[in-house]
Amino acid sequence: MKLKESKILDGKKVIIKTKPAEVNAWAKLDGKTIIVTGRIKTFLNPKEYNSVLLHEAGHLTPFNQILSILPFLISLSIALWFVLTFNQEIIFFLLKVPAIITFAILIGFFPVLILMGAILEALFCWPKEILADIHSLKRTEKGLLSSTLRKVYDYNDYIPFSIGKIYNKWILHPPMFIRLWFIKKFENKK
Repeated sequence: MKLKESKILDGKKVIIKTKPAEVNAWAKLDGKTIIVTGRIKTFLNPKEYNSVLLHEAGHLTPFNQILSILPFLISLSIALWFVLTFNQEIIFFLLKVPAIITFAILIGFFPVLILMGAILEALFCWPKEILADIHSLKRTEKGLLSSTLRKVYDYNDYIPFSIGKIYNKWILHPPMFIRLWFIKKFENKK
């Protein structure tokens, strides 16, 4: 995958990935870099492209950077607490029951862990996205961000049904109607 640096936006590097066909942009956790796919520059007009970059720059604010790391830290602390608190009871229980039952318990518990992690991540990702939208709203004209979001959502809807699509559309990002409601609310305050 070929990367090239495009421009600097408020001291942040914008890097363009030339291979992917999807319209996408994201901010890295280093606090300095925004990565966009090459397709987004040709798909959006310059004002829309700038509103997307400003949204991604909103992810690079210190508060949003903290929100990005919190789900991992909370999950790690819950796992450590669980292991330290119930370590002896769990080990003795799993040693007493037959191996097939132990295996079934562990397999049955795995989806619960995934669901808990998804809910925990959504609790932090949705406010993070809305804060990034507000960051972009403050610096763009009225109605631009909402029309750009609709355009990008509609384009990326061609991707067939997959776990990645569900994760991206419903966990990492709030549903479109929730984002548009917040955008409309904050645009009216502008």
